[in-house]
Amino acid sequence: MNLEENKTGHPFKTPESYFNELEDRILSEVKLQNSIGRTSPFKAEPDFFSRLEQEILAKTTDAAPEEPVIHISHKKSYTRWIRIAAGVLILSTLGMKYYNQRSSAMPGINDLSREEMIAYLETQPLSSSEIASLIDPDEFSPADVLPDNLEIDENDVYFETSDI
Repeated sequence: MNLEENKTGHPFKTPESYFNELEDRILSEVKLQNSIGRTSPFKAEPDFFSRLEQEILAKTTDAAPEEPVIHISHKKSYTRWIRIAAGVLILSTLGMKYYNQRSSAMPGINDLSREEMIAYLETQPLSSSEIASLIDPDEFSPADVLPDNLEIDENDVYFETSDI
């Protein structure tokens, strides 16, 4: 494939002597604008940039102000700690009041007499899990519960250990 064969044209064309006359046209346009008296709207004094640095330094490094400085942060600090202490005091007072009311309103098991406990337990059915929770495992001995003449059948052991 040849590059010359695949070259496509574009719609933009320049006049034949455009680039030869470009410099002359630009210079003539500049001369025309200068002859009309067209000036820039922005003007600076001749020594503006030479003294700019000194003026900026003079304005930024002025002496400290003559007025005394009042520090308010100490008052805010004390006020903050006073508010925190008051909040803790209120919460602890309410907590103690709630705790005292609750403990005095609900009688404990220690306030019941032996006869009242026995009367309650006689009227309430107890499950085996409730009875087991009352037994201390360190003080429990199977000999206390099982009869002395208990015989264990060989089939009982088999049925307990198999997965039938």
